[in-house]
Amino acid sequence: MNSTSFERLSIEIDPSPAYEFILTLCVYSDPAGIETYEVGKAWFKSIRAQASPDLLAAVERFSGGSDLVWAHALSLVYESPAPRDVPAFLAHLQTVDPLEVRLRLLGYHVRYFRRATSPEIIAAAAAGNVEAQRHFMSTSYPDDAAWQTALRRLLPLDADITRDRFLDILHRWYEEVFRPREATLLPILRRDAGQKGALAQSVSPREVLDAALPGVEYVPEPGISRILLIPSYVIRPQIHSFEHHEVKIFAFPVADESLTAEPGAPPPHLLRLLRALADERRLSILKRLTAGNYTLQELASHFEVGNTTLLHHLVILRSAGLVRLKAGTPKRYVLTPQGAFRLSSLLEEYLRDGSV
Repeated sequence: MNSTSFERLSIEIDPSPAYEFILTLCVYSDPAGIETYEVGKAWFKSIRAQASPDLLAAVERFSGGSDLVWAHALSLVYESPAPRDVPAFLAHLQTVDPLEVRLRLLGYHVRYFRRATSPEIIAAAAAGNVEAQRHFMSTSYPDDAAWQTALRRLLPLDADITRDRFLDILHRWYEEVFRPREATLLPILRRDAGQKGALAQSVSPREVLDAALPGVEYVPEPGISRILLIPSYVIRPQIHSFEHHEVKIFAFPVADESLTAEPGAPPPHLLRLLRALADERRLSILKRLTAGNYTLQELASHFEVGNTTLLHHLVILRSAGLVRLKAGTPKRYVLTPQGAFRLSSLLEEYLRDGSV
């Protein structure tokens, strides 16, 4: 794909707090990824200690344990008026038509879901058509147990109850979980957005995307004219992508430089690289990738492990700059040239740094 296609893309970088608010719900509802998220087990433990048992039960009951339900709400944040802080977003959500809220949570505007189920069926299912609901469940990724549970929880509700319960959870999550953390998170998000914004003034859209989406090759897609980049602390080092009409939404991990660190502390990228290499299975994956490019399924079959386990290792390798995800169908993992050889220079720079 030539650079002209990238030049046609409009890129927006938005660190509004309501996005991070929703993403904390996404991460909490993704226990399978607990080993991958850099916030670590301590973060999940602190949420369970801080939030009331009733709220945590309501989160699981509403979403069925699927992070996709919450992720679909990012488009609702996108369409809320500035400044998109959490109170303003919640006030805006109160004015959105209940059926539209329901359509969003079910993935109606996401092309990934429209490829599996026609939008007419999703709309009819959201409106309460029982036959359409059966069809939706049979075609909308039946192998994704968490998403199927979410559908079983959401589809029987009417639109008003869906929005009321959704709003109730969001209000309580803000007061009990996000608000106490907000003052710490927002400077990091704004710092990273400022850095990416400054970069966008001097380089091409492709280079901005390369900087924001480490280890992921993005190729412009038909029908996508705008890209929304959302810096996030809580999802580090993951990258989440969704669509809404002509907008591609990327929640991307804030860069290491955006984090404050103690003087003399090892740089986060050095630590990430060391952790990635300090695992026998991940070293074996890197060795395998010297022989060629492979899909997730091909690697999982070769190592005789499940896709989820293999994906966990690949996310760590990607975030360390050792592998990248090549665009295409199916997506393939490739070795990053010189990725592992940066270790020596990073370690030398740290050891020679005069701060102690």
